[in-house]
Amino acid sequence: MNGLKKIFEDKKSIILPYGFENDKVILIGRTANATIVFGFIGRLDIYTKVLDTLLKAFTKFKKNQPGSELWIVGDSSDKNILENLIKGKSLEENVFLFGSKFGADKEDLLKKMDIFVHPSRNEGLPLFVIEAASFGKLRIATDATNRGTQIKNCEAGITIYSQSSAQLYHH
Repeated sequence: MNGLKKIFEDKKSIILPYGFENDKVILIGRTANATIVFGFIGRLDIYTKVLDTLLKAFTKFKKNQPGSELWIVGDSSDKNILENLIKGKSLEENVFLFGSKFGADKEDLLKKMDIFVHPSRNEGLPLFVIEAASFGKLRIATDATNRGTQIKNCEAGITIYSQSSAQLYHH
C-alpha cells in the first residue's frame, strides 16, 4: 500500500488479507491409518502441480511400503489423463481420486492424511498448504510454492528445490 500511495493517492484503497483463517479447534495427533497416507488437494493440473512426478515418486515409495496410499483431492479437465497415468503405473489399489471436496468433506480427508504433498512448479500463495498446516500436517512442498522457507524454518516438513521424483522420493 505504501508503494502504491507514492504513485497513486487513493483514499478508497484497502488491504484485503489473502490467507487462510481456521476458527475451529483442531486436535492435532497421529492418524489411525495402518500405513502412511500422502495427500494432495488442489486443481488437477498435471504440469503445474507436478502430479506426474508425484506419481513417479509414489511408485518408488510403494515398492518399500506396499500398503501406502496417495489421496488426490480436486478436479479439472486433466482428470482422465491422471486416471490413465495411475492405471499405466498399476496404482489403482493405492492412489485414490476423490474429486472436488469442500467444507467438512474436505476437512475430514485432510485430517486423515499423514503427510500433505504439494510439488508445484509455481504458486502465488497456495491456500491448501496453509490449510494443511492449520491441521498440523507435515508438508513436503517445493520452494516454488512460496511456503518452503516457512516450512523449513518452522521444522514443519520438508522443502525440495526441484520438481524431481528422486527428490520427492528421498524426502
